[in-house]
Amino acid sequence: YGVTADQVLTTTGAGNGVAQALRAVIQPGDRVLVETPGFSVLQEIVRASGAAVDPLPRAAGAFTVTPADVRAAMQPGTRAVVLSNLHNPSGCWLDDREVLDIARLLARDGVWLILDEVYADFARRSDDRLALAPNLVRVNSLTKVFGLFSLRCGWLIAEPAVVTAVTAANEAIE
Repeated sequence: YGVTADQVLTTTGAGNGVAQALRAVIQPGDRVLVETPGFSVLQEIVRASGAAVDPLPRAAGAFTVTPADVRAAMQPGTRAVVLSNLHNPSGCWLDDREVLDIARLLARDGVWLILDEVYADFARRSDDRLALAPNLVRVNSLTKVFGLFSLRCGWLIAEPAVVTAVTAANEAIE
C-alpha cells in the first residue's frame, strides 16, 4: 500500500479495526453517520461504542457518496462517518480523490472518516499507494479477498499519530 510500519496497526479482523478506531475518536453520546444501505454490522459496532447512528444515504443507482451528501446528512454532534469501499452491497468504488474530498470536508469540523475497505482489493491496482489524511482511518482484512472468513487477520492504516492514539485507547481498556 506504500505506507510505513508506523502507519499500520494489526487488528483481529476489519470489524475489530473499526471498533478500535471508534474507541479512539468518539465518546459515548456522539453521533456517527453510517451509510445506508450498508453492512448492518457497521451500525452495530457504532451502537456498541455508545454512539448514536445517523443514516448517510447512498442513493440507488450509482450508490456513490459525495462531500455534499455527507454535509447534508451531518447532525450536531457528528464526530465520525463510517463508509465501506467498495460499497457493501452495491460494489460502488470511491477512488482516493473522492475519499480525500470527503475527508477534507469532514476535517473542517473535526470529524473522522473511517473507511471499511475489506472489498477494496477487488478494485485497487496492486501498485496503488494509499492516500492518507489526518482524520482518515482505513480498515482492511484478509477475510473477503482471500476467502479466509474465520482467520480474522486485519489492520488499520492511518497517520502515525492516529495509530498511536488508537493503540493508547485500546491499551486503556480494563
